[in-house]
Formats: sequence, C-alpha cells, structure tokens
Amino acid sequence: MHHAARESAGNNDVPEHQVIQCFTMICIGSSLIGGAPRSCRDSGGELRRPVALVCKHPRFVQPEARHRRARRKGLSVRMKSLVGLSAERPCPVLPAHLLANARIVPKRADILPHLPKGGTYVEIGVALGDYSETIMKICKPSMFIAMDIFTIHESKKIWGKPTEQALGGKTHEGFYRDRFKAPIDAGRMRVMPGDSAGSLAQLEDGSINVAYVDADHTYDFVKGELALLNSKVSETGWIVLNDYTMGNVVTTGFKRFGVIQAVHEFMLTQHWEMTFLALHPMMYCDVAIRRVA
Repeated sequence: MHHAARESAGNNDVPEHQVIQCFTMICIGSSLIGGAPRSCRDSGGELRRPVALVCKHPRFVQPEARHRRARRKGLSVRMKSLVGLSAERPCPVLPAHLLANARIVPKRADILPHLPKGGTYVEIGVALGDYSETIMKICKPSMFIAMDIFTIHESKKIWGKPTEQALGGKTHEGFYRDRFKAPIDAGRMRVMPGDSAGSLAQLEDGSINVAYVDADHTYDFVKGELALLNSKVSETGWIVLNDYTMGNVVTTGFKRFGVIQAVHEFMLTQHWEMTFLALHPMMYCDVAIRRVA
C-alpha cells in the first residue's frame, strides 16, 4: 500500500499522505471494496498499483478543475433560468401550414439574396453597422433607415474590445454616421436615433419592404415591435429577427430572450408564415417571416 502510494506520488508530484487519501477515496468508474477500488485489486483480491487516482476533495482539486466546476455550475444556473422561462411563458407550437414554405440556410446572410431588391429597409438595432453594410451591398435598398438608441459609447467594452478603441474616440451615433456618410449624403440612408417605437410611429403604414430586428430581445420588447411592424410593413413585406433562441447561455450576465415566444404568438394571431431559419454556430439563429399569401 505505502509502496504503491509512494510510487504514484513520485509520478504525479503529489505528497504521499494526499495520495493515500485519494487512493482510499475515489477511483473513477469503480466501486470501493474495503476502502480500496475494485479496479485496484488483482484477481486474488490483493492491492495492486493503481493506474490513476482521482481526488475530489476541494483541498486536493487543481485550480483548473475548480474553474471547470464553476463554469459548469454557472451554466447549470443559466439553463435552469431557461427552464423557468419556458414554464412561465410556454412557447406555442406552430402548425405545419405556417412552416410549409420554410427553408433552413447555413447563416443569416444567406437569407438576404431572397429578399426584394430596392425598396425601403429598416434595421432596428444597427450596432456598429457591419450588418447594415451587408444588407445594403446585397439587397441594394433605395432607402435604408437605421434605428438605434446609439449608446454603445457609454459602455467600457464591446465584444471584448475597449469601446473607445472600437469607436475611434467618437460617440456611437457619430461613428455610424461617419461610416455611412456617402449613402447619407446621397439621400439613400436615414439615421433615426432614439426609441424604435417612436421612430416607427413616424413612418407611414405599409411603407417598409423589409424590417430587420436586432435590438432588445426580451419578450415584451419583441412583441411590441412586431405589433408596430404589422401595420408598417407592406402586404408583401418581410420581417427578419435576430437571436431566435431561448437566451444567452454563453457569456456571463445571462439574460433570457423572448424572441421565439413573441414570434410564434405573432405568426399564429396575425397569420404570418416562416420562410427562412438561418443557423448560427452557437444557435443564435435568424428567422424570416411574411404574411400568408
């Protein structure tokens, strides 16, 4: 016993008394017989040198293992929060006829070639303008309306990068306007800072051909946006929504989303059908909907 423990301690750089404790406590995948794992006894029942010793006592767990446990615990808490959301607001099941024309595509940009060319596009939640640029390049709208509260400059970091560096020392709105100075000056882009509900109220009914929603993902906000867009989008128009998922389960500061619930309820009550589901590596999917013909 002591000989085996001493050799194991030498090979793993663990003090002998800790190895002995580990040896008598846990050996993964085996049951204990008289204080020693069955896998550590030979056919005659005699102790043999263990192949691997694992101790789960907090005193002997390496920092990396403790960090892994903390991450798992955090993920468990976040997943429980998702379960709680499902219980509080069950997601309606969509009938087959509202999915009959739906297609799955690899990424959100793959939806864009199928949207109408020209016309009026509204993006709610433009961030730094990366997707605004993609939409304008592929869909070539005659008018692009950018709506955002433009407060990113008030945060210290954005996507792990210092905000001041990302914005070049400018305000959020100033950065966006400078980036799209050419289409703004040409009258092909309109920037509307402030709450999107107030901005949408300024537009005529039926004047939007495509609306892209990527702002607050909570249930109440998305539900309100869809209610407004229902009258603002033309009869043959489209609504595309980002983050069609249950919530943010990747980063810390977990926040529940309500996009799925709000979209399904809207489709059922207002008779819209799903046309595209765009996948994402972390399942932050996009969903495109339009009125049932």
